[in-house]
Amino acid sequence: MQARALLFDMDGTLIDSSAAILGGWNKWAARYGFDGAQVYEYSHGRKAAATIAHFLPGADRATIEADADAIHDDFAALSGTTTAIPGARELLGQLHPREWAVVTSAPVALARLSLSAAGLPLPEIIIGADLVTHGKPDPEGFRLAMQRLDVPARHAIAFEDAEAGLQAARASQAQVVGVGKQRQHAHLTDRWTPDYVGVELRRGDLLELRFPGA
Repeated sequence: MQARALLFDMDGTLIDSSAAILGGWNKWAARYGFDGAQVYEYSHGRKAAATIAHFLPGADRATIEADADAIHDDFAALSGTTTAIPGARELLGQLHPREWAVVTSAPVALARLSLSAAGLPLPEIIIGADLVTHGKPDPEGFRLAMQRLDVPARHAIAFEDAEAGLQAARASQAQVVGVGKQRQHAHLTDRWTPDYVGVELRRGDLLELRFPGA
């Protein structure tokens, strides 16, 4: 696969933050009497506010925003439990600042904290939930990242793990790589990899990625 820029989702794609996210959603779900596991499953790849609105369809905007802020605070408090996806640190370390971006459903400040906690470098461009009007599965975040990197969709590769994120990446018209041990959404991708171990980056007119077994 060849590209000028790589666009990465964060949670589940660059970092394993499942303990922090599950802890935050369990706390919120208990407050309203929901099943924490069900809320957590739905939340994958989505803005916190979108998940809250789904489970509290009658809630006003102020309640949704206040709850989202509280959940982000809980995620931040548990950020020390996050770890890097295998091989991510090595791959990102080979990229120049204008060759990659993070496109996440977390706010930018939380993304910076989480990436740092996992020992990963910070990109020049992070597109967070607070910078877009429409969260994943809408492609707005990926398109904004391409715009800021001045890269056309055909020269971008988007890495995602969750269905909502893969749908957003596909709709942005970037090339799509699914990341993770489970491949249930592989139909939305051009390639799937369990992690970044053994992924080779070569430089020419474009960046070239070679995956183990390809």
